[in-house]
Amino acid sequence: MDLKTSLINAAQAHRKTTGEALATTANKVINDGKFFSRIERGGGFTVRTYQRFMDYFDKAKEVVK
Repeated sequence: MDLKTSLINAAQAHRKTTGEALATTANKVINDGKFFSRIERGGGFTVRTYQRFMDYFDKAKEVVK
């Protein structure tokens, strides 16, 4: 699985768990509400951005517990 697929899958799992829209998540993490729609259309992102999202998802999991 590539990073793009991994990120989209993690974001969708987060959305299902929390009910938070993908645009809201992207705004919170990188201040870019159009991020997910852009990468789903073929845009790219850095490994640093990927890590920021994964850190956010990990912290959110801890809060849900």
